[in-house]
Amino acid sequence: MLSEQTQSALHQAQLRYRAQLQERANDLEKLWQAAADGDEESYTELLRHLHRLGGSAGMYGLETLGQSAKAAYKGCQLLAPGQRQQSPSMQQLLKMMRDMAAH
Repeated sequence: MLSEQTQSALHQAQLRYRAQLQERANDLEKLWQAAADGDEESYTELLRHLHRLGGSAGMYGLETLGQSAKAAYKGCQLLAPGQRQQSPSMQQLLKMMRDMAAH
């Protein structure tokens, strides 16, 4: 069992992480748009960000967000450049991030 001090520190870290989600969602959306337009550098960066989000979210107790990021990562990998804009898993992830940031 975690001490009160550890629980408080974890809670504060979670709040800071959530506070960054709106900005991170905006960044991901810009990369996603550029990747959909065929920018391979943006596509690579998008995958990198999704991979990191998939791992870091779980560390902050946001397992559902981490799973959604992993699904978006896999979904983006499967789509051809001209189809990248049509990723439902990416749309779901962005909505989830924005909803979490708002609460």
